[in-house]
Amino acid sequence: MGRVLRIAPLLAILDQAVYALTNLALQVIVARSVSQEEFGAYSVGSTFFFVSALVHASFIIEPMFVFTAQRYGNCVGAYHKRLRREGSILFSITTVVVGLVLAGVMWIAGSFPVAKTLAAFAIVSPLLLYLWLLRRMAFLLGRIELAVLGGAVYSFSLFCGVALVSKFGEMTASAAVGLSGVAAMVGSVVVAGVISWTASETKPPKDMIYQHFRYGRWAASSEAVSLVISNGPIVLLPIWHGLVAAAQFRILNLIFMPVLQVVMPMALLLLRRFASTVRQGEETQKALGLVRLLVAGAGAYSALVLALGGNLVALIFGQEHWVEERWLVLAAATTICWAAAQGFFVPLRAREQSHLVLRVHLVVLLINVCVVPLLLLLGLTGILLAQTIGWFAAAVVAALMVSRLDMKRGNHSVDARAFHS
Repeated sequence: MGRVLRIAPLLAILDQAVYALTNLALQVIVARSVSQEEFGAYSVGSTFFFVSALVHASFIIEPMFVFTAQRYGNCVGAYHKRLRREGSILFSITTVVVGLVLAGVMWIAGSFPVAKTLAAFAIVSPLLLYLWLLRRMAFLLGRIELAVLGGAVYSFSLFCGVALVSKFGEMTASAAVGLSGVAAMVGSVVVAGVISWTASETKPPKDMIYQHFRYGRWAASSEAVSLVISNGPIVLLPIWHGLVAAAQFRILNLIFMPVLQVVMPMALLLLRRFASTVRQGEETQKALGLVRLLVAGAGAYSALVLALGGNLVALIFGQEHWVEERWLVLAAATTICWAAAQGFFVPLRAREQSHLVLRVHLVVLLINVCVVPLLLLLGLTGILLAQTIGWFAAAVVAALMVSRLDMKRGNHSVDARAFHS
């Protein structure tokens, strides 16, 4: 695992960084090119894509990382082929239908800009997510450079399209969405043309899609609860403390977003390693090593943010935006605790115990709900304090779950040896 920790995560981070910066740049271009109303419509439409991506990751990507190493390790080529065809087709049809229905509802309601961007995202989302799927398959096959290539081709194609539209036409929200779809298609063609699988006569079982659904229902539930935890304050803060408080909370999230962009691909990459190489009784030891790595990285980044303080906010967002130092401290503590929890989630997911991850998220949500009075009294400080407490508790509970799982597997191993002797 040492080589993986040194090399593969670096390429995964590079891949994620290129993709994330490209999409951030596209949003800035759209914001500068269209009216506030149209950009708001673009933001609503992008929410549909984020939800689609969450479902796609829960039901296809994450179980693929686990099943490739465990259940279907002897038929990876045929397994991935069925995912690219049956799984992707089923998901794409569902995404397009749901998106177009929502767009139709918004059209009937008279919100035409939102309807147009929703329709655009409904059509383009399957193309974007198919590229995601191919890039993740490249990770599993040990061809991480192909994932980086796919992201680079996507970025280059997208910026070329933006340049052409800006020179010969007019940049609109729908045009930006369409360009991202074309870029994803080009990236997918390039990756699909160079990636290869080892031929296998063994075929995955007929209930493969059902097994993905069985695994994904827990992963999707966990991500949905996590989405409520991270975005719920955006809805609640304006009710009692105005839109400025909500904007300040979003700024804090964006400042610490790089930690998320690094931790998530690392956790996903190591998911297969835990599923395939970590032996019985070693989950706790390996998880602690991963947690130390993630906490060290999150701590180093947080220390840099705290050293720069409010100057960083003014530099990135302008002089009109500001946050208090105590908010940065609490947000940093939340980020470090969150990173620790993600480290313990990896062995739980690798052993197909995603329902335990859901329970941990529910603990965080319960803590946040119980301290709602802090929101009324302390505003943004109360929200950040609640999230810090919640994710600290999540890390502790997840650690206990991994330890308990370790003990169970160790006991089963001892019982098995005693039986055979």
